[in-house]
Amino acid sequence: MVADEWSLQLLAEELVHGCTNAEHASSSLQYLDFAHWQRTLDRENEAILQQESDHDQNPFVRKKKAESSALKELTYWKAKLSGSPPVLQMPIDKQR
Repeated sequence: MVADEWSLQLLAEELVHGCTNAEHASSSLQYLDFAHWQRTLDRENEAILQQESDHDQNPFVRKKKAESSALKELTYWKAKLSGSPPVLQMPIDKQR
């Protein structure tokens, strides 16, 4: 890691503040809450994809899917992650 003195001092101050901030430590939102939310979205996405394969020609189902927040998130990430970057062929120091 390369950094200047000002950046390191700022990083140290933020770390100390984050570790000693009682308000931050007692946050009501915990990782388990996030994990539960993510599992719920995953189940919704699976159900939507199943409906898509079962009723793709039904316009009512297509409209409902378009309005679903889970589908919007799934569509966003599919678009964001599509077209992966090319693999870089970097020189290596020895055979792996």
